[in-house]
Amino acid sequence: MLFRSHSLVLANSKSIASNASVRSLVFLPNGQSFAGICDDKTLKIWNINNGNVEKEFVATSNALGTVAFSPNNQLFVLGGVDSEVRIYQAGDQKLVGSLKTNSGVRNIQFQKENVLAVAGEDGSLVLYSIPFTPGQQISPDFGKMIQGFEIGNQPAGFGFIRESKAIFVADA
Repeated sequence: MLFRSHSLVLANSKSIASNASVRSLVFLPNGQSFAGICDDKTLKIWNINNGNVEKEFVATSNALGTVAFSPNNQLFVLGGVDSEVRIYQAGDQKLVGSLKTNSGVRNIQFQKENVLAVAGEDGSLVLYSIPFTPGQQISPDFGKMIQGFEIGNQPAGFGFIRESKAIFVADA
């Protein structure tokens, strides 16, 4: 758990209240919003400038723990302890597809627009292909594993240097 509070304070000293504890935070690619996974099974998206909730998504699973948004802001992905990663369209919040993993999901990130990286509680880091174009059929490659790594410990977090194709991992 990266962050847990009922109140968020932005750099401009504006305080944003939430009815439930915020478990995880991520900035959206548009640079104007951030999203938080809350203990009340919601994903809330706040506007950075005015602190208002722009969107709220109520999850069907109790297993929310981490969220990621695609670089083009068309998709968001939710993961947690139930070993399933769910991919949604950001605009209408419709489920696009899901991936079943071998263990609970500790962290998820887009490595690039159509490649999703999933860090598992079993010490794995797996890259999946998730090609998606709104209004078109889902590709047969959707959810296909590209590459897997055994880290050995539970990854607390990871990051990419896209230009050099390097992955950095922090242990729990």
